[in-house]
Amino acid sequence: AELRVAVVIGTIFGILFLGILTTMMLLVRKCSIQA
Repeated sequence: AELRVAVVIGTIFGILFLGILTTMMLLVRKCSIQA
């Protein structure tokens, strides 16, 4: 049971991390295009 919970938490954090990373990449790209 504990292992399953760890996998779920890891997956959620992974998705959040990917989302934040993608957002930052898009923001940097927009800023560099404007500059």
